[in-house]
Amino acid sequence: PLSFYQVNRDQMMKLYSKVLEYANLQCGETVLDLYCGVGTIGLFCAAEMNRLASHTDATSQNPSSPSSGRVIGIESVKGAVVDANRNAVEVARAVEAAGVSAVAVHGRTRQQFYEGKADWSIIADVKQAVKVPVFGNGDIFTVADGLRMLEQTGCDGLMIGRGADGNPWLFTALAAALRGEPLPQPPSLKERLAQAAEHLEMLSAYKNEVVAVKEMRRHISAYLKGMPHAAEFRGRFHKVDTQEQFSELLAEYSECAHRYYETEKHFASGIV
Repeated sequence: PLSFYQVNRDQMMKLYSKVLEYANLQCGETVLDLYCGVGTIGLFCAAEMNRLASHTDATSQNPSSPSSGRVIGIESVKGAVVDANRNAVEVARAVEAAGVSAVAVHGRTRQQFYEGKADWSIIADVKQAVKVPVFGNGDIFTVADGLRMLEQTGCDGLMIGRGADGNPWLFTALAAALRGEPLPQPPSLKERLAQAAEHLEMLSAYKNEVVAVKEMRRHISAYLKGMPHAAEFRGRFHKVDTQEQFSELLAEYSECAHRYYETEKHFASGIV
């Protein structure tokens, strides 16, 4: 998938055009993900909506586009640019008319950012207003959260972001619940730390070591949430600068945590 973040109105539209050009030249089967989420600046002002729809329409109608007739998603259609002017339904209808195949809705406003509680009624309103599939997003941290969103909003699927940080097992558990199967056992301490190590390796390969180590400082906090000595090691992880140092500290934490569980005679539980 291709995604990008808006810097300002004009730059966003220029960048959108470049992404479409790249997709047409380089990509085969693809999902073009137009991110209009938290931190974007005034994308859904009335003056911009027609431009957004026209760009979307040009892509969906272009026979040479790999996205033609497939999925062009507007990820995180916010509740509004400002709280007093919620326009998610208006935007969703506009891009649906322009030819998108799906819409993902994050039930927060730009002013709200990630604070407070997501308003799932925004997702339900969009679902009632359009015929294309609607994916709900916002405050899905557990299996129960995901099932409740599906029930309360009627959305066709879920988009999970921060809720999976440090807990990628959430997807497997949700899939099992939707199939009516028993939930899998929570990950063990060994599984958690192995996943964190793999996360670091993949991040380093995808970006580079410097960026990977800096970004993992945040992710490791999520992996260690609720674990013994997490606060102490969290501070130490924030001071490492190399992948080797990070891996060595991860091994040290593993030994420390196992000693704790041997002493306390109980074992780690996962977060699902």
